[in-house]
Amino acid sequence: MKRLLFLSLVFWHLNPFAHDEFKLYDAKGKEVSIEKMFKDAASKSWIFFGEFHNSSTIHRLQLRLTQYLFEKHKSNLIVGAEMFESDNQDIINEYFAGWINTKYFEDECRLWTNYKTDYKPIVEFLKSNNLLLVATNIARRYAHMVHYKGLESLEALPQHVKDLYLPKLPIAIDTTLASYQEIKKMATHGGKFMMEAQAIKDATMAHFIQKYWSPGKVFLHLNGAFHSNSYEGIISFLPQSWSRKEMLVISMVTQKNIDKLEDENKKLGDYIFCFEEDYGKSH
Repeated sequence: MKRLLFLSLVFWHLNPFAHDEFKLYDAKGKEVSIEKMFKDAASKSWIFFGEFHNSSTIHRLQLRLTQYLFEKHKSNLIVGAEMFESDNQDIINEYFAGWINTKYFEDECRLWTNYKTDYKPIVEFLKSNNLLLVATNIARRYAHMVHYKGLESLEALPQHVKDLYLPKLPIAIDTTLASYQEIKKMATHGGKFMMEAQAIKDATMAHFIQKYWSPGKVFLHLNGAFHSNSYEGIISFLPQSWSRKEMLVISMVTQKNIDKLEDENKKLGDYIFCFEEDYGKSH
């Protein structure tokens, strides 16, 4: 009875979003329910929830999915996030253990400007339920090095830094992937190594997903949609032995008309949230 009440409350909270600023489609462009997506996610080992970082609605849905997966998997649920950098894992662990207070955690973790409105509810839910939050992203200072000096610049870092905070170097980038080709075309100003900077972020996130996941666990990863669209980005750096059937990719797009998913947006994920272009932004 308690479980049924919990699930009812979860889906009741979702209903106000159902026909508001977005519609949800599957990879074939068929409109589906959020309940279907949630149930599908609960059967997977790795779920990649791709977001636009400023979508307040998507962040609330991420929280609901986290709660739903916790109800299904309890302590076997792990959540990783692009929004936290790998060298801050100890700070997260200290905060979750109660060794440091909220102020020190928030002051020292280089949090995104929208943390309190968009990500804090998820973090506090994980903390209150003794779940693991994994900081998967590369430290921004190292991404900056790559952006301007190339991947080779990372080799100059101390060995303990490379061992603790980076994937095994050198990384192999599949430059034929559409997402990396797109970035390469965009790199017309600033650093010369924009594609490589994107790839080291993807490789680092894949590294820490692999490090913390083990059989029987369920890993929910929160990341910008571009990092997992079309099963590229992060997923291109995961072991080939990890079955796609055990993965779920959720993405987000915007369209002028959301009543039909445009062909170019199909197959970006297993489920695609199609938002109106003037969707509610948190910042």
